[in-house]
Amino acid sequence: MPLCEADGVLVRTGRNAYVAINSLKPFTRRRFSIAHELGHFLMHDGEPAISSINPLEMEANFFACNLLMPARIVIDVFNKIAGLGLRIELIAEMAWIFRVSRVSMARRLYELEIDTENL
Repeated sequence: MPLCEADGVLVRTGRNAYVAINSLKPFTRRRFSIAHELGHFLMHDGEPAISSINPLEMEANFFACNLLMPARIVIDVFNKIAGLGLRIELIAEMAWIFRVSRVSMARRLYELEIDTENL
C-alpha cells in the first residue's frame, strides 16, 4: 500500500496490531520497515514518534538492525568472505546475504567496528 512519505506504520486497535508498509519502497526498505515496526510493537506502548531523532524511533531502528543483522552472524560472515576483494564488493555481498541495503550494511559494519578499510 502506498503511504505517501512514510515507509511504514504500526496501527493498534485494541488487542490487535497491524503493520502497513509502503509498497513503493525497495524490498530492502520494506523489510527494514517491518522489523522497525515490530520493534515499536514489542517495546513501545503505541506512542506516536514524530521525528526520526525521537528516542522511540532510534530504539526501533536499533531493534530492526539487530534483528536483521545480528552482530555475531555479521562478524562470522565478514570473516568468511573478507578476502572477497574491494570494500564496496564486500559490502554489496553482505547486504545481499542479509537482504538489507548497502547503506544499512555499511552502517552495521561501522557500528560493530569492523575494519573494512584494510582489506
